Amino acid sequence: MNAQTPIFIRPAQVQSHYGIHRATLYRWAAAGHVRIHKRGAASFVNVAELSNFITGSLGDQLGDQNAAPDNSVMKSSEDGAGRGT
Repeated sequence: MNAQTPIFIRPAQVQSHYGIHRATLYRWAAAGHVRIHKRGAASFVNVAELSNFITGSLGDQLGDQNAAPDNSVMKSSEDGAGRGT
């Protein structure tokens, strides 16, 4: 019988499948890198979404890695504004 890759796994299974601690998964979810789906008291993470984030395939699934950096703070300090010179 051929073992199939699951579509979703539980956060507690992430460590055995990927070597990533469950707390790391929750930090990534809080930062918006992956989503944790809740069904009642059960939590699930999409295997493809997690694999893509880990390998960098397709960038961040939620798009915030492709966002332009905010350089407004840098620009305001570079032009000398606010300095007493």
